[in-house]
Amino acid sequence: MINTEALEDLKLWHEKRGYDHEYLFTTQHVGQPKQMSKSWADDFCSDVLTDILSRRINPHLFKASCITYLLEVKKIKIELNSKYAKK
Repeated sequence: MINTEALEDLKLWHEKRGYDHEYLFTTQHVGQPKQMSKSWADDFCSDVLTDILSRRINPHLFKASCITYLLEVKKIKIELNSKYAKK
């Protein structure tokens, strides 16, 4: 499950990134895109986003924020939210 605002932003990212690839989140090395590694995502959160937002950021925070949004703003039942949040 993903909120509609985030889905629209992901679609925009996919349209504007300038190359085709089966994975949405990729990195490029020598012009060749490949799936983003877990360590790359961890480093991006801790080394880039943490500095920009002036608070500690990690990939788990994104998941927790999305779950909270679904529960509190979209009023998705906790049973449904819990079922899909584990994936």
